[in-house]
Parts: sequence; C-alpha cells; structure tokens
Amino acid sequence: MITDVINNRSIQLGTAVRHRPVRFFSINYFLVLCLILLLLSVESSLQTSIIWDRSTAWTLWLYKVGPFSIADIIIIAVTGIVFIRILLISSIPTSPYLSLCLLALVYLCVGFIYNVGVFTYWKTYLYDVKVFLYLLVPYLFLNSIKDRIKLIRLLSPKHIFTYVAIASLIDSVVVNLSGKSEYPHILGFPAILPLLPMAVILAGIIYAKKTTHKIIFLAFLGFEFVSAINRLSLGLLFNAAQMLLFIFVLHFNLRFTARFIAIFASILLINLTSILLITNPFNWTLLAAKAEGSITRQIQMENAVENFKHNIPGVIGKGLGSTWFEYIPIPETDIYSVGTSVGATSEDAMGMPVKFVFNFGPAALLHKWGIIGTIILIFLLAQYYHVSSKKIRELQRYGVDMINIRYLKAVLLISFLYAFGSYIYIGNLKESLITSLLAFYTENQINIYSKSLTTT
Repeated sequence: MITDVINNRSIQLGTAVRHRPVRFFSINYFLVLCLILLLLSVESSLQTSIIWDRSTAWTLWLYKVGPFSIADIIIIAVTGIVFIRILLISSIPTSPYLSLCLLALVYLCVGFIYNVGVFTYWKTYLYDVKVFLYLLVPYLFLNSIKDRIKLIRLLSPKHIFTYVAIASLIDSVVVNLSGKSEYPHILGFPAILPLLPMAVILAGIIYAKKTTHKIIFLAFLGFEFVSAINRLSLGLLFNAAQMLLFIFVLHFNLRFTARFIAIFASILLINLTSILLITNPFNWTLLAAKAEGSITRQIQMENAVENFKHNIPGVIGKGLGSTWFEYIPIPETDIYSVGTSVGATSEDAMGMPVKFVFNFGPAALLHKWGIIGTIILIFLLAQYYHVSSKKIRELQRYGVDMINIRYLKAVLLISFLYAFGSYIYIGNLKESLITSLLAFYTENQINIYSKSLTTT
C-alpha cells in the first residue's frame, strides 16, 4: 500500500548487490532484534504515572534493572560493539549527518564544562550523553553491516513505522485493560497515541503515486487530528503546521545559501510563533483548556532568558546535559514538568534550585545551543538535506525510475523532519533512535543507487 513512500526497495541499476544470508544466531542479528524491540515499545505511555515506578512499567524504555533501563542496557551494548569495530578498522565514516553528531559532541563538551564549573549534576549530563548515543550509534552500527541487505531491510522506513504503530496499539491495549489512561478524552472515545508520525503521513500524501494511497494517508491525517484533539495534544497540531511550512520551503530547488536562509527563517518563525501562542492572544478554546501547561511554558521561557545572562554566555549556550537555575518558580501543581530528572522523587526535584527538563522548544534551544550553536545547527541541518537532495536530482537526470526518485524524496523529507525535531529539541530517546536509523537508510540508499550508476 505505501511502497511508493516508505518501502525498502533494493532495485539496482546494471549490477546486483551481493546478498548475505541472515544468520539468526549472529551478534548482528541479535542487536538488530534489540533495536526492533525498542521500536515496539513506547517511550511515553498513555498512563503517564508509570514514570514514577520503573519496576512496573511495561515498556523497555522505562523498566529498570538496577540503575539502568532495559533500553540503556541495549544502547550500551550496541555502543561497545560499534566502538570495538571502529578500533579494529581504524576508520570512521563521514557524512552530512555525522557532522550533526559531531556538533552534538562539541556541545556535550560544553555541557561537561558547565557541570564542572557552574552546577554539578551528572545524572542529567549522562542523560544527554545517552541521547547522543541514540543519535549516533545506530547509524554507525548499520553502516558496519551495510552489506547485510536482509538485516538492513528489517530496519527500513516501512518496517520502522510499522513497529511504531504496533507500539502505540500495545500501549493502548495494556493501559485500557490493566491500567488507566491519564490523558483527557474530551470527544468521548478512548485516547490513543499516534499510530503514524505526522512526518510519514504528510510525505505519504505528497509522494504516494496512486490516488487510493493518498486517500488512505488523508484518512490517517484525519484520524490523527481528531485523536489529538480528543486527548488535547496541541503539540501534535502545532508540529503538523511547522512540518507543512518545512515541506513548502524544501519544495524549491535552491542553492545552498538560499536554502540555509529559508530554513533559518522557518525555524525562527516557528519559535517566535510558539512564544506568541503560549500567551493565547486569540483566546482559543483549545489553548485555554491547556492553560496550566501554558503558564509553565511561559515561566520556563522567562527562566531561559534569565539563565542566558549568567555563567557560560548564552550566546555560546550552556551545552547538552546542563541544568538551568529556577529564578522564577514553576507552579508546584505541575509535577510532570519536572519529573525525577533532578531528584529521587518529584518532591525532591521540585525543591531543587535547578531544573533539567524544558517542556518548551524555544527555551531548550536557547539554553542548550545558544545563538552560535543554533546557527551552526541550522547550517548543518540545511547541509544534510541539501547534499542528499542534490544527489537525488542527479540520479533523476541519469534516468533513475521516477517511482524510486519519489521514494527517495519521501524518505529524505521524513528523515529531515526527524532530524529537525531531534536536534532542535534534543532529549527524546526513541525519536533520536528513529532519526539515526532514518539518516543511515536515506544516505545509504542514495549511495546504492549512485554506485549502481557508476558501474554501468
């Protein structure tokens, strides 16, 4: 049904790729299976209170064995194996995506300086280290087994988003049968987490070749909008709007400088609009229903501006893994805005002079990346899209079938939207994992087509 958009195609031009059989007891197969299991569970459940008790959670992202979640153990294992392989071959691949990872590493170093010289809290620093591993290591792992075509197919976009949909359904069933959904359901039907990410739905509507496929994606779009309103998930609605803006901007065939300016202007507009909307200047009913969350976000933004003036210059940014000083208190009733990131319990965390979580993108962007880091980040995001887009146009000129060209454009768009979300608001683990997998798949698939042309 959706092969025009997210199917893993292995069609080659003029040459055949050597397929190596999958050995079901190989270490590579085991690690791929572990990554699939992560995709098959949710990072955030409909029953949000399970974050307080990590011993009863039904998701690998939250269930803890000692100090580590099962997801932590998996990424540490994959990291160790990838690190050994890099040492053995004494080579690290280069790509536009890995340039983004390098910037994240630089800002982890800035965050280390913050923790040593400003306020020491290594738990939060290690969390962003973990985010960094999810952004980098799956990419490097798949790159190390890129000749294992059958294994790579298990983590194609088609399969990735099938796993994501199954994870949402599993959480919905578990919560409704043995727990309690803690999301609102203002339209009267049970809340459910998104089945298909908005990036996939929009790419499907644009690039699906058959009208019936477009209609199916439109149906998904309608379902997700109604579902988002039902559970008062205003973030999903806003994300859809900003993705439409990016799709419009990226549609034009621009030189790199113009593309960078266009993406920079789009991100600036998105953040300024976010800051405006949390004040609900138009008295919209949906925003009024989330008034408590809006107040928290306003206070967080004020704190981000105040932190900008102290210790490490805000122009540079405080780095990844850095906490922020709570100059203006957050309402004590909003414990979910703090969690247990800086305390063993929510009460401990609320009483700390510093906080870690930002529930608001502009505040997180300003605090962690600063002005210089943000400009470099946007530059590298633009470069990531531009380089691959240019290669796809070259493939089109050399006569690659338009079905495959549409597929590559769709995957690149989805990959860029995920990279934007994961780096601009760094901190979501599962989204970071998907970003890394998509980045590898996008660049690798384009390279496969390019190599097939050079051998003809």
